[in-house]
Amino acid sequence: MNISLKTALLAAILLAFTYFYYLGGRTFNFLSLGTVIIFLFGCAVILVLTTLLIGFVTYLLNTGVIYPNTGLLISLVFVVLLFAFWLVYGFVQLPNFADFSAYGIFIKQFLTSHLLYIAVCSVVMGGGVRLFLYRSQQAVVPETMQGNIKFIFYILAALVLSVLSFYWMKKIKQAPMQIEEQAYHSLPLSQQLLDTKGIYIAGKPYYLPESKEIIILLAYPSSNKKVPIDQVFRIDKDGAIKGSLKISDLTTENLIFDHGLLISQNSDKVFTWIFDHQTTALDRDKAATKSKEIVPLTENAKAVELIYFKKTERAACGAGLDEIWNGTKYYHILTKQDTLKIKLDNVYPKAPYGQCIEQNVEYYPLENLAYGLIRVGENAYYVIAPQKK
Repeated sequence: MNISLKTALLAAILLAFTYFYYLGGRTFNFLSLGTVIIFLFGCAVILVLTTLLIGFVTYLLNTGVIYPNTGLLISLVFVVLLFAFWLVYGFVQLPNFADFSAYGIFIKQFLTSHLLYIAVCSVVMGGGVRLFLYRSQQAVVPETMQGNIKFIFYILAALVLSVLSFYWMKKIKQAPMQIEEQAYHSLPLSQQLLDTKGIYIAGKPYYLPESKEIIILLAYPSSNKKVPIDQVFRIDKDGAIKGSLKISDLTTENLIFDHGLLISQNSDKVFTWIFDHQTTALDRDKAATKSKEIVPLTENAKAVELIYFKKTERAACGAGLDEIWNGTKYYHILTKQDTLKIKLDNVYPKAPYGQCIEQNVEYYPLENLAYGLIRVGENAYYVIAPQKK
């Protein structure tokens, strides 16, 4: 078997290994001719590049540039492939990060994903070239081994320098944190009143002075001024959910909120459940007589102070909006009794349709009640009660 055929055979072995290593031997359902062409083109590119690389290593070995030692050849191939893979990963895949601990996680991910593949390819390529393609007619020069070992250390030094360089290139530029991070805590789940998990919008709260209750509406995401309501929650004077109403239990029609009344968009049906717990539809004139005072509450923006924003990554939403960063925000919230130190992680969670919706913190002190409310974004509410001494 001639050298060209052996080279192509080694390249085919590496192509098959690449397929099984990264794709798990999955069987593809090619739904279009274009998909087939792209797949075959990718395989052809890998095969050609691998063949050229094996041929180049063979040339260097047979011309005396590389010392004909199997272990040394495998080591040379390994450090070169490791360095090449790392450079591609660093420039193409490595995301921005906040600190060295986050950088360490990405380095670990790189090694976990590619180190074994590089090692196997090095053994197959280096061992195969030395055992099957070495045909040198030149005398072996002992100094060649020393030069090859020095080259390995040069590549390793370049690898270390590239790791340091990517750290400075990809590290997020931000003001130094001048707060004690351990003093800030996430809002506890034990104080969570409700969470829509991004499915619905939790509207601003309303207050019923007569019963000293809070009303919170969950609405469907919509760009309309008056949006259809999905559910209504009634919160008692102690900050607990006293009752709730699913609009779908009343009617199949869309209902909107109007000064405490739930009004049908498509008929004359009106529901007064928020005022009297009744689920029977009334006409508009009769429903108006049962209306009571309901007050929209306003957040106390002055009580909420953003202390620091720790950027951790580019927000995974809003294509092309590279200036938007995800991360953790640290807040001081001045309540009636205390100053809360809280942190809010993932301020730009993944949202439907790829838009970026910032999760802000709003505080409602509820002057006539013993507790306050914190709304996170438009998704969740937390009850803030005075701390017991």
